[in-house]
This record gives sequence, C-alpha cells and structure tokens, in this order.
Amino acid sequence: MNTFSLNEIIVTYLLILISLSFIVIFPYATLLFWRFISPGLKPSERNTIMIKSAQSISLFLGGILLNYFILYPQIFNWGLSIASLLGTKPIWGIQAYLLNLLYLSLLTGLLFQIPLITHFLVKIDVLSRNDLSSQRKYVYFVCLILSSLFAPPDLVMHLSFFIIMITLYEMTIFYIKIKES
Repeated sequence: MNTFSLNEIIVTYLLILISLSFIVIFPYATLLFWRFISPGLKPSERNTIMIKSAQSISLFLGGILLNYFILYPQIFNWGLSIASLLGTKPIWGIQAYLLNLLYLSLLTGLLFQIPLITHFLVKIDVLSRNDLSSQRKYVYFVCLILSSLFAPPDLVMHLSFFIIMITLYEMTIFYIKIKES
C-alpha cells in the first residue's frame, strides 16, 4: 500500500481511529440505551427486543464477514485483472483501500438487514406474505437495479450482489411462512 500525501496519512489515521472507536463504544452505548428503556417494557417486549437485536447483530456481522472474506477479495482481484489487461501497474493507496473496504462492509451489513425490516413490515401489516410472493418479479427488478448502482462495475459483482439480495428476500419469505404456520 502507498500513501500519496501527508493529508492521506492523517485522514487514514483518523478513519482507523473513528472506526475502532465506533466498534469499541457501540456495545457500551447499546447497553446504556437498553438499561434506560428496559424498565418500561413488558417481559414479552424485552424478550422480543433481545431476540431481534441478536438477529440484527448476527446478520450485520454476517454481511461484513461475507464482504471481507468473499466479495472484497473478488473486487481486488478484478481490479488487478483490469490493470493487467490494460497493461498498467496498479498503485493502491491506503486511504482508497480502507474507504472502499468500509463502504462495502457497511453496504453488505445493511443489506443483510432486509429480512428483519421486511419481517417488521409484515408484523405491522404494511406487507403480507402474499404481497411478497405476488410482487416477486418487481422486487427482483428493483434488486437488479440496486445491485447495479451499489456494486463495483463488474458483471460478476453485480450478479453477486443481486444473488445475495434475492437470497435474502427468498429467505425472508420462507421465514415469514414458517412464523405464520
């Protein structure tokens, strides 16, 4: 990795500090928030929030891990293959590398929240399982557009994001079907 200016070193250092501080402080802030709201909740509400929080954290971390171990190495290799195809030698800047890694990690982590959001919308009767099934072709089209907007410009990455989104959508429908039975 290379740095191209003094400013890049400082910004990279701050980016690392902000990311680490968020990772360290978030669990403590969540605990303080939980201590504040839990006395006003019924036991069933407390259980529901605990379960949904655990699911949300697990899905978010699953998205980050998927990005870090599978998607980002593919993107990096794709960049190297394009550079060799063009006959250029890539020089990677640490700031660009970290920003891309954080952006895609956050994106995939949030993408993995789709099942919980959809389940919540079904729970409050904004959507139904029949709506999700009958509107499948439109959802697939929207997923295709979103994957082309947010994925790096590579057909494999577009398809990877699209397949992830569709899999999460279908898993949501399956999960809701089980919950309704």
